[in-house]
Amino acid sequence: MRTSGPVRASLVLLLVATFVGSASSQGVAVYGESLGSQWNATTSYPTAILNSGCVVDSGYVYCVAGRTAVGGSGIDLVYYARLSSSGVGQWASTTRYPTTMDVPSCSASLDYVYCIGGWNGSKITADVYYARLSSNGVSSWNSTAKYPFPVEDQSCTTDSDYIYCVGGFNGTSSTSASYYSRLLPSGGINGTWVPGGSYPAGIGYPDCVAASGYIYCIGGYNHGNTNEAYYAPFSSNGVGSWNQTTSYPGPTSGSSGEVCVVYSAYVYCSLHGGSSFYFSQLSSKGLGSWNSTTSYPMNDQFQSCVAYSSSLYCIGGNAANATSSVAPTNATFYVSIAPTPVPEFPDSIVATLFVANALAASLILVDRLRSRTVRRPQHEATIQPSWKIRKPAVRPNGTLIPWLYHRNR
Repeated sequence: MRTSGPVRASLVLLLVATFVGSASSQGVAVYGESLGSQWNATTSYPTAILNSGCVVDSGYVYCVAGRTAVGGSGIDLVYYARLSSSGVGQWASTTRYPTTMDVPSCSASLDYVYCIGGWNGSKITADVYYARLSSNGVSSWNSTAKYPFPVEDQSCTTDSDYIYCVGGFNGTSSTSASYYSRLLPSGGINGTWVPGGSYPAGIGYPDCVAASGYIYCIGGYNHGNTNEAYYAPFSSNGVGSWNQTTSYPGPTSGSSGEVCVVYSAYVYCSLHGGSSFYFSQLSSKGLGSWNSTTSYPMNDQFQSCVAYSSSLYCIGGNAANATSSVAPTNATFYVSIAPTPVPEFPDSIVATLFVANALAASLILVDRLRSRTVRRPQHEATIQPSWKIRKPAVRPNGTLIPWLYHRNR
């Protein structure tokens, strides 16, 4: 059976694809966005700090309040600095937070920072404050709609013009409640907080991130540290149904202390009280497998991390060897986020692909030229045989020849 040019070209490409696939299975792989080869020290924070609420906006990092000492009740200091591929610039003080606050949950959206709840030194609070962000620091702080109940250790994240908060400690126990609210373009909460669906369990210190219409919550504290992870889609009613996904590879006892940050389609998390870092790809099906990556320069927990322009920056934390003790640090480090590499095929495979494409194109061209040279005249294709009745004739002996049907060509 004679095959046409396009068919032969497809067969060539199929054979090449099989060859390339075989080569790929022998060591040519595609990896996710891992961290760079090492963390680099950069400008230290102005004071030892843990539990600070750091956010990133337009190339600047802003860190709000936190705790500076063992048994401390929190501070009201706020600092900001410019970020670059060379690390963190000089820190500068800016507008103080309205009250001393430990573990505020802060998130940024639309050039504003929002901080919810926390421990003010004497009690857990439901206060919510916001302020505008700029290259000159933080503007004046304004109060807005209070959270439905006093809360600390919750995790709040923003998605477009909405803010979502999950779990936390309400003064009695860890809660499974989640709430959301729309943010005003001019700053502040639009109306009140609305219930957004319950988390699968009461949880404190979850690390929640938002990406591509989904919220992902990792780890936390629930009568001991948990490494479970859940995700849910955002909906017009807040948060949709929660689904369990790939568990974080961290420990399962003690108090929580990992920190997670999202960049592009990946989430990066530090190990509770250790130096290990892991990353996982985010999708509508949850978290992918967790992959270990470049370790942090020291054991740490309760630091605050942000991501910007293909780099990850981490500030302060508890550098104590024992997770039950407190030794705040002002150390600040950064690391590049490696771009996703494409398959690095050997030169022989690249050459084979080039030749195969050229051969396929040649086969199609030759087939077209051949079809033009052997094409039959148009009139031959239109002549069709027909049948015609002839009139009777007389034989020499005088008899009549019967009516006959003759094929006319």
